[in-house]
Amino acid sequence: MYAIAIHGGAGALPRTQFSREREEEYRRSLAQALQAGQQLLERGGSALNAVQASVTVLEDNPLFNAGRGAVLCSDGSVELDAAIMSGTDLRRGRYSPHQESDSARPSCAGKIPARIPGGRRG
Repeated sequence: MYAIAIHGGAGALPRTQFSREREEEYRRSLAQALQAGQQLLERGGSALNAVQASVTVLEDNPLFNAGRGAVLCSDGSVELDAAIMSGTDLRRGRYSPHQESDSARPSCAGKIPARIPGGRRG
């Protein structure tokens, strides 16, 4: 048995800014992210890969700011970071590029150290 939980970002947009169609577009996009992870798990894939698959869908979707930043820095630039951890052995990876352009997918880069044998432990 497994469970996947995702969210579309921090903060809240007033419901008055959403038409029914726009809300459905967000809901469909979130469902696609869940489905990406679920499909991997159903085929016996690892939880680590399932999480990354779900996040990658969000990073590729212009409705969400995943992989593109959130609140702007005081100089107007965007700084991103990503972290991922394996619950099995507590290996973890973290990625903090200096600028938005350093990585199109921070979640992928964050996974790399977690896969190194003898990687950092929590």
